[in-house]
Amino acid sequence: MRKVLVTLLAVLCFSSFAFASMPNVNATPDEDWAERTANKPTITHVAKAASATPYAAGDYYIPQGTNALGFESLEAAVDSINMHGAGGVVNLLLDADTLREASLTFDADLNADSNVVVKPATGRDVVLIVEPGASQGNGPQMIGFNKGYVTFDGSNDGTDSRNLIVTTETSTDVPFGLNTQYADDIVIKNLIIKNLDNGAGSFKYGVVSNDVGGGSFTVVNCQIGSPEFPAWRDGVAVWGGWTYGGVDAVVVGNEIHAGARGISTYVYGDCVFSNNEVNLYPSATTYSYNYGIYLSWGPSAEIHNNVINAAIEKTTGSVAKIGGIVSASNPAGGEYSVVNNMVNVGAADETVPTYGLLQMSSGNARNWNVYHNTFVVNDNAGTDACHGIGNSSTGPITLDLKNNIIINNHTGKHGIFSDQSGEYFIRADIGQQHPCFRSKLRILSGFGLCQSRRLAGHGPGPEIGFTGCHFRCCE
Repeated sequence: MRKVLVTLLAVLCFSSFAFASMPNVNATPDEDWAERTANKPTITHVAKAASATPYAAGDYYIPQGTNALGFESLEAAVDSINMHGAGGVVNLLLDADTLREASLTFDADLNADSNVVVKPATGRDVVLIVEPGASQGNGPQMIGFNKGYVTFDGSNDGTDSRNLIVTTETSTDVPFGLNTQYADDIVIKNLIIKNLDNGAGSFKYGVVSNDVGGGSFTVVNCQIGSPEFPAWRDGVAVWGGWTYGGVDAVVVGNEIHAGARGISTYVYGDCVFSNNEVNLYPSATTYSYNYGIYLSWGPSAEIHNNVINAAIEKTTGSVAKIGGIVSASNPAGGEYSVVNNMVNVGAADETVPTYGLLQMSSGNARNWNVYHNTFVVNDNAGTDACHGIGNSSTGPITLDLKNNIIINNHTGKHGIFSDQSGEYFIRADIGQQHPCFRSKLRILSGFGLCQSRRLAGHGPGPEIGFTGCHFRCCE
């Protein structure tokens, strides 16, 4: 992840690529983006004590008990480190079965050599119950990061075991939030972030960068939400801002239970989303969308080896559209890799439009390399659009398809469909199943531009079909 100097250079360079003219770009913000950013408080950083001696590297127990080093609470540890700093790797070892804490904000000047790790003591299974504090734009927040180089590691033996549950006893929205552009190299791993059966309701998010940009974080091998209490909006939200640019995020190997979106972005940096299992529960949300992974305005993203179960229960209330992987506007020159994902969308009694992969933009969606995926749209009760791959963008898109399986079990619908007038280039290779294109498409292949022809037996309208190992037009 980026260090301070690299961060400054990246912001300066990247601004010419995507952010210098941000007020004029045709990006697609969330419906409440203006409200979120308008409600952000002013951050006042903790002043380091003039004569402060940084804490030496070592293990500090919470509570201290009979150990040589420690603090009475995690709150006391964080406040003290904010004042004094760290002179090496400071391990804060949670050494009780249950710990109740006030809200926490990390604000120490740390770096790659002098940083803080919060984890269970060896052999301990810990439940960390944190009260919510002030909102940083996305609702009451439990644990926040004004500055970086902090790790929460839930393993009690140095492996990938999950021995730390982070939860609350009060209704709250944000368990973990990045508050400023200085929150770099935040690592959340091996945790269970969920509500317990205590009547407090569900978290709104699991981990969110609070619309600030410039920072970076990693979420690895966590359970976020549960089938009983999914995060009712987004499991992981990668949200930057126009001033400091995108947020770099690595989200790998997680089990995500969410209402609206498993992983969402808006003004993001270079991101990797891989090996995640995303399960969506539309009855848990009040938002109008239900997307497994959502991309809006960033230079690149790798979406690899994910399993996405999008709305396998019927949508209720305000949900108007379902998509496994969905793209909105993205900047010129953007490259997006969608490889080896398994996407399963739609319940049998579903009635709203349903897509495996959807480009949905009033601007550009740019260059997509879509290889070795399986997109399955289940038969359902809907009469609207239900397509394996769909396009409703008016800007240019290049879609490179190789060795995908596209299965649309909805009678009368299509494997690949576009209903917009924007340039939509498709490069196609072997392994496509059920490929049916409707009108308003320009197809670019190794054999040049191919005009629309009707493919008999595959529904109304001018269409393009291809079979076998070569792209060809069918009469």
